[in-house]
Amino acid sequence: MRRFVLLSTLTAFALADVTLQKITIEESSLQEAQSVQKDEVQFTKQQDLAEILSSYLPEINMVRASAIGNDIVLRGFKRDDVNVLIDGAKIYGGCPNRMDPPAMHISIADIKDVKVQEGPFDVENFGSLGGVVNVITSEPGQGFGGSASATIGSFGYNKFDASVEAADKKLGVEIGVSHENSGQYEDGSGKTLVEQNWAKLGKTDPYAYQAKYKDLDAYTRSSIRLKSVYHINDKQKLRFSMYTDKATNVLYPAFQMDAQLDKTLMVNGSYTIADLGAFSKELELSGYYSHVIHDMGTKFRNVGVVGNPKYRTHHVESTIEGAKLKNSFDAAGIAWNIGVDTSKRNWNGVCLNEPAKTPRQIRIPDVDTKNAGVFVEALKNIGDVTLKIGVRYDNTDIDANANFNNAALVPLPVKNYYNGKTSKNYNDFSANFVTSYKLDEENSLYVALGQGIRVPDAQELYFIGYMMGNWTRKGNPDLKETKNQEIDLGY
Repeated sequence: MRRFVLLSTLTAFALADVTLQKITIEESSLQEAQSVQKDEVQFTKQQDLAEILSSYLPEINMVRASAIGNDIVLRGFKRDDVNVLIDGAKIYGGCPNRMDPPAMHISIADIKDVKVQEGPFDVENFGSLGGVVNVITSEPGQGFGGSASATIGSFGYNKFDASVEAADKKLGVEIGVSHENSGQYEDGSGKTLVEQNWAKLGKTDPYAYQAKYKDLDAYTRSSIRLKSVYHINDKQKLRFSMYTDKATNVLYPAFQMDAQLDKTLMVNGSYTIADLGAFSKELELSGYYSHVIHDMGTKFRNVGVVGNPKYRTHHVESTIEGAKLKNSFDAAGIAWNIGVDTSKRNWNGVCLNEPAKTPRQIRIPDVDTKNAGVFVEALKNIGDVTLKIGVRYDNTDIDANANFNNAALVPLPVKNYYNGKTSKNYNDFSANFVTSYKLDEENSLYVALGQGIRVPDAQELYFIGYMMGNWTRKGNPDLKETKNQEIDLGY
């Protein structure tokens, strides 16, 4: 895909950039990671996080499904095997087919840093099987200022972004808005998204686009963001951020449906206090909440008019809320990082007949995933040798709405489809050991062993389908955890 972009200054244009930090496993700090590799990436030609990362880090690829919302692949790991965080907080998309992966639910205008850690060497976060991508949003700078920018590109692409910030030594606040939309991209032979769909299916296939939607925009998206930082004193700090994003009519020509609505709300906050005592160099309490609404349907396809004036919408909601308490200190010549965290994710989805929104069938039967974990990291320097150990224990309960019964959606209770197996419990240990030897100021050797774990999600366990006039289970309630056991050797 190629896009030629023209930038124009509206008010006080400042070229946005982001720092990519590749965190190697032999790092010598348990605290804020030091930069190993930095690339100043100008957000002027690419407006999708997965595309940016795949362009600058060779270990990252992406799955392209649409103009936006591409999915990250890290060293061959994808979907839930890669932990994607926003300011350390989790967010999950609603679509079972990954139309809205976690990386989609943040606007490029909000991003300051992206930290990428490969492999199962993170014990601070639940589910870090193949690696972690942590997106850090910008904070208000000192003084008062603002910026506005417009981007115009090929294929009818345009974007407007504006922000204003004010801060002194005590309080800082930043507010921003953005809006963007694009026409349909063309492939190398000049075919638009709709024409690519027709080339594959033909114009009369039930899931081919209707001719009247031939020139429909590829997507439209708007966001509002707020971030504040309050310095209580030299040792105490409060952070709060809120972000809402709405994308409409996102075309997915390779799928049987399009995303008619993606709506996101994220709230994130933390309280940090430093130098509490000999056993607390820094104590941080953080909490987060995210809610995603994803409506995908056949409104633009032939199935909406062939033999039936109705079309289908799959309405899916994904919510997660969580909290973490983390403490770092030095004792016995060892740097320690310990903490506990907990989260609750709910995933619920139904299929509706439109435009009357008549219930048709259940998809994901109101599944809760509750997790509680505890982690410990320890680092010791002995001359030119560095030893680092991390351990995490997780207890996870996953429960479907076993007694859900509505003849219009599912003729029998959910538990009947799964032989009563609508509750799962997992107890897991993740761990890693890293040792490195410093040859000189610029050279070192390291060996790392790690095990990362993630539990099955609601779709993998309890998805219910409607095929050939019959309701049937599509999930497997007997699934075990997915484990990644890895050895890394490096120079």
